[in-house]
Amino acid sequence: MKIVRKEDVSPINNAEGELFYEMIGRGEKLGNSEHHSLGHVVVKKGFSTNKHYHPIAEETYYFIRGTGRMVINEKEYIVKSGDAVLINPMDIHQLFAENEEVEAIVVCAPAFEINNTVFCDVKE
Repeated sequence: MKIVRKEDVSPINNAEGELFYEMIGRGEKLGNSEHHSLGHVVVKKGFSTNKHYHPIAEETYYFIRGTGRMVINEKEYIVKSGDAVLINPMDIHQLFAENEEVEAIVVCAPAFEINNTVFCDVKE
C-alpha cells in the first residue's frame, strides 16, 4: 500500500513547459508497482509534450483541467477536462497546450519505464 501526494513528488521535466509527476510505479519509492503506473502531467500554456511512443505500454490520459490538442498518429483531437484518451502501444502521440495550461492523470500499463519510451526527433 502506498499513498503519495503530488506536492511531495519532484517533477520530471521531459520537455520545456511540461512537468510530469510520477506518483505510483516501479521502485520502492513509487510503491513497487510493475503492472501499472500513475502520473500527473502539466503542460504550460504555449508548450507541448515531446512527440513519442511506447513499444509495449498502453496509456490512458484523463484530463482534469484545461483544453488542449492531442495528435495521435498524425490525427488531431481536441481534448478537455473530463475526457479520457486511450493510447495504444506504438501510437505516436503529443499533447499541446496552446491556449491554456492543460493537466491530466496518466495511467500506464505495464508500469512506466523510460526504456519503453521512444522520443521522435522532430516536434510538430
